[in-house]
Amino acid sequence: MLSRLNLRLKFSVAVIMIIGITMLAVATLIIGYQRESLRQNTEASNLAMTRNLAHDAAESLLVFDPLRLDELVHTVRGVAPSAYAMIVDGDGRIAAHTKRSLLGSTLDRQGFGGLAGALADGRERIREYPYENEPVKEFSVPIRIGDKILGLATIGYSVRDIDR
Repeated sequence: MLSRLNLRLKFSVAVIMIIGITMLAVATLIIGYQRESLRQNTEASNLAMTRNLAHDAAESLLVFDPLRLDELVHTVRGVAPSAYAMIVDGDGRIAAHTKRSLLGSTLDRQGFGGLAGALADGRERIREYPYENEPVKEFSVPIRIGDKILGLATIGYSVRDIDR
């Protein structure tokens, strides 16, 4: 059937196919770039949310106002699609958590052992790990007043929600 077509029509079909394949390749590259850019923006936004939690929790942790700390973690949970939010004091005890049954327990006892290092060295930390059988990307920021580290603010975001 293709041999019956005249040369002009064959050339037009070939050009249209080349243009179509090129457009498909370019669209795939653009979508990949946009997806990666969106993922980076989401990560920056999640880190900023955690920094804001740390900033807002500093005074309440200094005077130990558990009601205000609880309000802060639940506000974060309502604003961001997070799996959990928590505030840890300088001794590694959970002072506020979206899961209230964890209040007063230590980081090591509840499977948050990796955060003890973040609390000790006073650096921001991002890690990905399974939490309650779901992959979570966790952002931790030290709570400071001056040079003194009062505790740690942590928010865990569902990786599935981030990807969605």
